Amino acid sequence: MAAARQATTRRQPARYRYGKDATVILDSGRVGCVISEISTVDATRRCANRPRVGTPMLLAVPEIGALEALVTCRLDDGFAVTFDIADVERQPLSEDLARLSALRVIN
Repeated sequence: MAAARQATTRRQPARYRYGKDATVILDSGRVGCVISEISTVDATRRCANRPRVGTPMLLAVPEIGALEALVTCRLDDGFAVTFDIADVERQPLSEDLARLSALRVIN
């Protein structure tokens, strides 16, 4: 029974406070934003432009690169996305996030 419960438990990726500028690239153009938090799975950002839920985009993150993402939630001061990246790309992303000295784990 415990093995079955353990098999369904998923480890949550580390979340980092970021607080740096990034660029949202949409079909309609580029928009500046500030990434509030980021993980290997998702990110939240402060941005005046709040795309509709379901909007695909690229999130250009300095020191990391461009990440394919999908808007999953609109917030009062921005929006959240889930990254559309292969599992094999998550480990290098995790290493990039961990090595950036300005980041701090929040979970």
